[in-house]
Amino acid sequence: MKKIISLFLALCMILTLVLAAVSCNSFTELDETTDEETTAKKSTVENTTVEETTSEETTTEEAKEPSVGLKYKLIGDSYSVSGIGSCTDTDIVIPSTYDGIPVTSIRIEAFADCSTLTSITIPNSVTRIGEAAFSKCSGLTSITIPDSVTSIGDWSFYKCRSLKSITIPDSVTSIGEAAFSECENLETLIVDAHNSNYYSDGNCIIEKSTKTLIAGCKNSIIPNGVTTIGDSAFRYCTLLTGIIIPDSVTTINSRAFYGCSALTSIIIPDSVTAINPGVFYGCSALTSIIIPDSVTTIGSMAFCDCSALTSIIIPDSVTSIGDHSFFNCEDLTHITFNGTREQWHSISFGGNWDYNTGNFVIHYTGGDIAEN
Repeated sequence: MKKIISLFLALCMILTLVLAAVSCNSFTELDETTDEETTAKKSTVENTTVEETTSEETTTEEAKEPSVGLKYKLIGDSYSVSGIGSCTDTDIVIPSTYDGIPVTSIRIEAFADCSTLTSITIPNSVTRIGEAAFSKCSGLTSITIPDSVTSIGDWSFYKCRSLKSITIPDSVTSIGEAAFSECENLETLIVDAHNSNYYSDGNCIIEKSTKTLIAGCKNSIIPNGVTTIGDSAFRYCTLLTGIIIPDSVTTINSRAFYGCSALTSIIIPDSVTAINPGVFYGCSALTSIIIPDSVTTIGSMAFCDCSALTSIIIPDSVTSIGDHSFFNCEDLTHITFNGTREQWHSISFGGNWDYNTGNFVIHYTGGDIAEN
């Protein structure tokens, strides 16, 4: 009996040891599984954090922060940017609001003479760009005019000599005189096809209602259908070397080609009736010109400072030559007048029309008149 009891106790001990070993292995496996899951979860969290951080960084890069230090002026219920203030940015970003109030305009001469300015971002809240707002920003290479802008003032981008292209959005209803004057490197002028007031053709901006060319550049080709070349349309387009004016043009307004110092040739059609004041003022490379017999008036300072002009043909249709018309045409030696001496003397001459010209000879029907 004692043997049986001893055997039973031994079996119980063995069974207890086996169960203990199994239980220990189970806990070990459980611990290992938990560690793997924890590691996997930790890795997932870390990867998610990295991805979220990268996304935030990308968003920050794309959304530029508004420039700090700009000057503003409260006008009514909105702000206008009035100056660069203490801002030292070369890439200006104008905010859409200031102190919680909308920024709706850029004031007269706000950024004038900011020669270090290279680009500017205008928000969709702005509706008006004031006169000379960016004049003489000689380093400005890039600007995007948003489709909220309705008005671009006179001389807005005057002397922005590094600008190569301008795109006018469909919202613009008014473009002032000489808005892009002396932007000598300007190559491309584009107007959005949906604009109801202006269109572009041949790198020219043309007003639809009046068929007036209001802005051109060194690559412009004046399209047929234009009837008027507007005031200062090519003013100080210093890299323009030649241009053909189509027969559809009847009027060349004042200062249209003012300061086009590289212009060597131009053809004026016989549809034009007047050479208005200052049209070719400062065209210092122009050597000769033929005025068609449709022209009746040569305006004041029309050819002033055309220092390379040596000859000109004037028709007998001309009845008046304005003040200082040929002022400082130092090389002028020949004027051919397609009429008689009597007709020449019947012309109404303005004061100093030939002041500081060369010793020119007037050739007319039946003889010559030596002048100066």
